[in-house]
Amino acid sequence: MNNFILPIASISIFISCFPSISGQQPYIRRATTSCNTTDTSTTALGYTCGNGLSQSCRAYLTFRAQPPFNSIPAVSNLLSISPSRLARLNSLPPNTTLETNRMLLVPIQCSCSGDHYYQANTSFQIEHNDTYFLIANNTFQGLSTCQALKAQNSNRNLTKNLYTGTRITVPLRCACPSKNQTSVGVRYLLTYLITWKESVSSISALFEVDTSSTLAANELSEQDFTIYPFTTLLIPLKNPPSSTRVSSVMPPPRSVNPPPTSGGSTKPWIYIVVGLVVASVIVAAIVFFVNQKPKPKTQPLVTSENSNSLSVETRAVVDRETHDFLESITKVYTIEELKTATQDFSPDFLIKGTVYRGRINGDMAAIKKMSGDVSKEIKILNKINHFNLIRLSGACFSQGYWYFVYEYAANGSLRDWIHRSNGDSRILSWKERLRIALDVATGLNYLHNYASPQLVHTDMNSSNVVLDHDLRAKITNFGLARSAEGQEGNFALTKHVVGTKGFIAPEYLEMGLVSPMVDVYAFGVVMLEIFTGKEASLLYEGVELQLSEILAEENVGKLMDPLLEGNYPPHLAVLVMELIDKCLKNDPSDRPILEWKGDVTLVHQELPPFNMASTACTIQNLTLLLMITFFSAATAIDFNFPAVFNFGDSNSDTGNLVAGMAERLDPPHGQTYFQKPSGRFCDGRLIVDFLMDAMDMPFLNAYLEAIAAPIFRKGCNFAAAGSTTLPATASSVSPFSFGIQVAQFLRFKAKAVDIQAKSRKYDKYLPAQDFFQKALYMFDIGQNDLAGAFYSRTFDQILASIPTILSEFEDGIGKLYNEGARNFWIHNTGPLGCLPQNIVKFGGDASKLDELGCVSTHNQASRLLNLQLHALCKKLQGQYQDANLTYVDIFTIKFNLIANYSRYGFEQPLMACCGYGGPPLNYDGRIPCGQTKVVNNSSVTAKGCNDTTEYINWDGIHYTEAANQYVASQILTGKYSDPPFADKMPFILKLKF
Repeated sequence: MNNFILPIASISIFISCFPSISGQQPYIRRATTSCNTTDTSTTALGYTCGNGLSQSCRAYLTFRAQPPFNSIPAVSNLLSISPSRLARLNSLPPNTTLETNRMLLVPIQCSCSGDHYYQANTSFQIEHNDTYFLIANNTFQGLSTCQALKAQNSNRNLTKNLYTGTRITVPLRCACPSKNQTSVGVRYLLTYLITWKESVSSISALFEVDTSSTLAANELSEQDFTIYPFTTLLIPLKNPPSSTRVSSVMPPPRSVNPPPTSGGSTKPWIYIVVGLVVASVIVAAIVFFVNQKPKPKTQPLVTSENSNSLSVETRAVVDRETHDFLESITKVYTIEELKTATQDFSPDFLIKGTVYRGRINGDMAAIKKMSGDVSKEIKILNKINHFNLIRLSGACFSQGYWYFVYEYAANGSLRDWIHRSNGDSRILSWKERLRIALDVATGLNYLHNYASPQLVHTDMNSSNVVLDHDLRAKITNFGLARSAEGQEGNFALTKHVVGTKGFIAPEYLEMGLVSPMVDVYAFGVVMLEIFTGKEASLLYEGVELQLSEILAEENVGKLMDPLLEGNYPPHLAVLVMELIDKCLKNDPSDRPILEWKGDVTLVHQELPPFNMASTACTIQNLTLLLMITFFSAATAIDFNFPAVFNFGDSNSDTGNLVAGMAERLDPPHGQTYFQKPSGRFCDGRLIVDFLMDAMDMPFLNAYLEAIAAPIFRKGCNFAAAGSTTLPATASSVSPFSFGIQVAQFLRFKAKAVDIQAKSRKYDKYLPAQDFFQKALYMFDIGQNDLAGAFYSRTFDQILASIPTILSEFEDGIGKLYNEGARNFWIHNTGPLGCLPQNIVKFGGDASKLDELGCVSTHNQASRLLNLQLHALCKKLQGQYQDANLTYVDIFTIKFNLIANYSRYGFEQPLMACCGYGGPPLNYDGRIPCGQTKVVNNSSVTAKGCNDTTEYINWDGIHYTEAANQYVASQILTGKYSDPPFADKMPFILKLKF
């Protein structure tokens, strides 16, 4: 027995003396060749955390430059690594363009994910025809696997189909040293990408590591050492890897000046094909860079090396373009003319820098003196023409200087107006600021989408926006503008990053990526300056701006320019700040686009849809805000109406659904006021009841309630629960949609007029004929169109349907107007995301809820519909000059009530009073309020609460009488209406609290 133990002990001692051969992680072998394998024994999903000593550690990867990822900025963007760190580790300049196959060392932070696998995450946007296999093995060269990609993105329904434009998470393979490795001095593990004709020994030698250590680290042996391309090998390192040894076996970085050599190298066939394409691009790039020279600019943040003189070829190009340019412009001035206009460029005529004002032939002009290479600006000015871009009216060339003569912007730069340095005591109003923002967006839209080639300004800031005598904005200074088109239709990369501090987009500053999103980011900063009155440098200095955290109406006043003195609509200010927040996203793909091919004047046959999704169109959004602000207001309502006609859904239904569908409502419906069910989906009165009471008029009877012999002298209610604005379809049930309610009204009016024409004995039951023109027409509809759509449509599809919903509403308003209706009272849609019904169904993931516990997407859809509804009201007001349209902001009232519920005497902001399930929401869609159902073999009843005045929500969908009374009281203050009517309010509603 002892003879058997001794050899084992000896072997144990031998192994303990060489702990590095203790296995670390199994080598992946050929597991990457099939995406359908479920075998995880070869670490296809990643290196396991259980084999490592630490949960997180510094690690390294290798990556080989391949177009389009053949520069420091491009590789750092792909792998989500700081470009400065990447450049420093590889001893390269931060904007180096690399030879194909040049190996890079990549520093990463490797961490455990869910206690299963080590990984370092990056993200990637799906392109056309991409598959997980291609992404893993082509784009990321084997740093990830298709199995890992599927597992990482399984919760996004992307396991089978990849959709172009979708951004996925990519787990990069890495690992931390084991306990045994750490004990012998191993501090790092490097994930090495294996390529053709490599071996464990050659790779180990590259990093001066014993082959046996590398074999052991990957659970390989001298008998089993076969490795394959597009897989990874872990290299145990005691010190950080050396870029010197790595670069010594690869071609050196390409210089931008001499053309590349044609020396061959052994490459995979796919690299040879790509290399030939890249070679042609490199030659074109060399010609481009040789012919560029930066123009003087006010303190660019980053500049490239300046050449002291132009090459012969460049001068030839400039001369040709100069000739063409001078031939194309309207006027070529002599230097004497310009001296006369500026009194020999007198300091009294200096505007700023080298720009002078002057009078030429009686008209004011701005004259800019420039030296050096102006070829780029000549190219641009020769091709652009738009109202919101400064217009060039002439030019002069004299003694080596260019003089450009521009239209005169009488009100100077936007920056001077924002920061009160123009000597003018005037303050830009809310309307003027919106108009300026739209002008800038429209000018950028032209540059991005209509200029040829499409241009990026790259130095968009408030100093480069000037205002004419009407305070209309014009973008100027195009010397740094450049094409956004890079190789093969991709966005361009540049090593010549210029701009103004505070306005430069992160991807442009760090990686040199040029796209229209660079201007969108700067536009967001410009808008932030416009509406806050603060300088960009002050906004960003020492603080991290988090607009999304304070985008609530009660907080927006803290951001707005105090010089506005509150003279702006708070709910629209919130939308402006949301636009700004979108523009300032760090990820360019999350920023809105500046594109709209429609008319951007204030007269529209069709309203542009307001969109706050990730591809939001800012021009459309600003145009809608302007329409709301600029259209002439209606005369404030005076509440002297002989009758009221109401259209809507369950929020204002006083009995139509119950009567029309032979349904019944069970107690405790109606218990608070009527002592029994009254056809209302509430414990008592609705908002419409309180409004009728405030006007000293009886409650409205339901149109379909004929059995009770109702009196309609003071009006009639056509609202029915479940109604939508859009007509019913095969997939939606809306027995009394808005169009049907309008048709019911038309029939009601015709019958009432006909009956009264024949006999006067029914006068006390029916409205007089002139009542129909003098009556108030109330609307409370739209909630069900949005809420129902969320069950079958995507968020973007829902937003796209909003114009159709409003078109149907507009058509109904038109029919009523043609029948004599002149007074319209329009409630917008409340915060759908705060209804327990929607929270239970769509709010299971806490990330989908806002700070109040409401479903964010539902509230966002409500607000976007409301904005377009508001704009439609303004449009209709302009169209129907003899009518009065009052838009009532129910959303803001209800949202404020929920956000500050305790202030108004409530104890439960979201939980339903009548329901089943208990806290936190007391809602089960299977059991409506007051009904008894069998659930899990037990009979249960959705019961009412003890005190309805403590609850805002009644049954998971509707509000309690107490909440309705509060909402009505706020409506009647007049401040939530457009136009407001506080000065005409003849009544005071007695509040419960």
